[in-house]
Amino acid sequence: PCTHVAVELGETVIDTPSDAPACADMRWDERLRWEIDGTTRYACVYRPPNADKGGRPLVLFFHPGGVGANVAEQETLLLDKAAAYDLGEPGDTGFVLAVVQGRNLHFPTVEPRDGRHHDFYHRDLGQPSTNPDIKSADTLVDALVAEGSVRADRIYVMGWSNGAFFGQLYAIARHETPTAGGHRVAAAAVFAAASPFDNIEYD
Repeated sequence: PCTHVAVELGETVIDTPSDAPACADMRWDERLRWEIDGTTRYACVYRPPNADKGGRPLVLFFHPGGVGANVAEQETLLLDKAAAYDLGEPGDTGFVLAVVQGRNLHFPTVEPRDGRHHDFYHRDLGQPSTNPDIKSADTLVDALVAEGSVRADRIYVMGWSNGAFFGQLYAIARHETPTAGGHRVAAAAVFAAASPFDNIEYD
């Protein structure tokens, strides 16, 4: 279990590998869950009203370390924009939003940062990857495309801080090498990060 958790979690010990996010905003369609390497993984998912008409772009968002998927509804405004965001062509509005809940990890920084994170230190970009977080994102992307709500050629990644490091890593991993379902990341836009291939000593 984690014993030196990020201060913003307000906890002293975390003894579960993965917490379920609240997905409390009424606009979320569902809280998805799936299993990766024996750990239950979660994401809050929103589908715009027109997602059943040939699919919409997917924005896959990775939250900062320590917090959780709830940050997307509280601080990023992504959920506010997902229903009707203008994508540039007549009638081309809205996107599917999936916010992945990070695992509870012991994080290798000098400052105590244990808690909900996405692992960008496990740099296996192959297919299949041995990085559980890459495998988890692959599973989610393939499931959303298979249900018909997402256009396979418009899969985008966003992330903030720890999620930005991992988002870059995932976009690099899945731009050239597709998921098991054959899907690639088209582009990534991240905030507050640096190269995911450098070791970060301090938070």
